[in-house]
Amino acid sequence: MDPDSSDEMVDHVVDFFDRIAPHYDAWAGGQHGRVAARLVDLAAPAKNEQVLDVGTGTGLVAHLVAPRVKPGLVFGIDLSENMLSIARARQGDGPKARVLPAPGDRGDNPPRQGGSPTARALPGPGDRGDNPPRQGGSPTARALPGLGDRGDNPARKNPNVQFLGMAAEHLVFRPETFDLVTMGQALAYLADPTQALAEAHRVLRPGGRLAMSCQRRSLNTRAQDLFFQGLAPLARRHYLSLPRYSSERSRFGEPDVLTQILEAAGFEVGRLTEMVTGGRANDAREWTELMAGAGPLPYTLIRALGPRYRNELEAEVEAAMASLGDPDDAFRYHHSYVVVVARKR
Repeated sequence: MDPDSSDEMVDHVVDFFDRIAPHYDAWAGGQHGRVAARLVDLAAPAKNEQVLDVGTGTGLVAHLVAPRVKPGLVFGIDLSENMLSIARARQGDGPKARVLPAPGDRGDNPPRQGGSPTARALPGPGDRGDNPPRQGGSPTARALPGLGDRGDNPARKNPNVQFLGMAAEHLVFRPETFDLVTMGQALAYLADPTQALAEAHRVLRPGGRLAMSCQRRSLNTRAQDLFFQGLAPLARRHYLSLPRYSSERSRFGEPDVLTQILEAAGFEVGRLTEMVTGGRANDAREWTELMAGAGPLPYTLIRALGPRYRNELEAEVEAAMASLGDPDDAFRYHHSYVVVVARKR
């Protein structure tokens, strides 16, 4: 995996999630929420476990995990402030939580370009940093309430969850802090997936679990393939130059590929399942709205078009769908995901 951690690429991805944040949970009839629920069920978080949710977004996974591990803690991290704001608003926890550095921690690591961490780790009370973490005890990263938040706000839905701005490639938690790390649909969007997995491995306790979901694009319909193949020519026609990750990332959701990636990162895959849903859009306008939420490239291209060019695109989509021959194939889509749980070796 060749990382693309350029400022331009990171900014492009973060901007996409910032813009789509208000609509993220509702996209495709709540598809992201269904995938999050499946991921959490497979991960099977247990009481007293300490959990890190990487690429937490609007907190879909984190908020499902929190009541299951209580009084264990959940930390959700992301680089999109708009997504994090929604996660915190759902929680009702007011000001952003602060986490301070542990003595001797790796707070001197340079942050990844495009997003600096806003949280660092602090040892729990009585932990001098030289004792091994206790099973079921508080994590070596202890959250402190934000300014003005005493931690006793009765409106908080899940008081044991904290949302922090942090890069997956530069976690500031101590080694062997967490029992479970989750990554819901995040791996393909990370600047450096290899480094992010290495960091997840580092902060997991021996035998700790990594649970993730990845979109399996090979199960796209003919209509989806036809549409996405037309995005590059569309960009060229309108003189739009947009950063793109390598096509290699589109295969992260293939079961054999994901298994190889995880094994190379020091994990042993235990459970792997697939989730496939789908439907059919009514027309080209509904189709393009749905596809705009599928990723940074379609979103940016479609939103960049003015009314005239948007109408032209929809006419082209109608013609492309007609070219499929079978009316039942037109505007048909699949949302396919691989969900996996692996243990740290």
